[in-house]
Amino acid sequence: MKHKSKSVPKPAEAPSNEDARALATRRNIDRAFVELIHRRVYDRLRVGDITRKAGVGRSTFYAHYTSKDDLLRSQFQRMVAPLLTLTQPPQSPLNATPLFTHITTARPIYRSLMGQSGSRARAILLVSFERHISHLLFAAPPPFPIRQDIPRPMLTHFIATGLIAVIEFAMDDPAQTPEQLQSHFQKLIAEPLTGPHDR
Repeated sequence: MKHKSKSVPKPAEAPSNEDARALATRRNIDRAFVELIHRRVYDRLRVGDITRKAGVGRSTFYAHYTSKDDLLRSQFQRMVAPLLTLTQPPQSPLNATPLFTHITTARPIYRSLMGQSGSRARAILLVSFERHISHLLFAAPPPFPIRQDIPRPMLTHFIATGLIAVIEFAMDDPAQTPEQLQSHFQKLIAEPLTGPHDR
């Protein structure tokens, strides 16, 4: 009688030296980027500035990112967008308080990114917010009813635009606390998102 061998799960493989080097290089590029936008407007920043600060060649940069916009998009999606979350009623449908906390503690970065109304970085943030909001609201049933009489793309664009407006307001009024900014954001989006409420 043959004994069946039990399938034993393989231990997780340790990252190779090459993977570890690639990760370290990527972190170095990310760090250089953040340090630069603390002091310089995003639209005036060049890939060459980032590579010099990071101490890497252009080919190394392009092995990780296709452009500085791709770098911004990647950093935003990994570190900033997750700060915007769904909440349970009776709270605001979307909680941006952690995001606003991040903004008030990293104000020079957001000043660099928001720039003029037509800035490239601002447009990237808007589209990234739209995608994240759409995922939060429609990837799975949310914990609250969403009104159905507004097309989803229009609704997500409106909410993302409102969020950008609150961020711009935070840049102009440093005295605003994250909680006050969340209150403004809640008032902007509550009715368009979930429908009219009794006064």
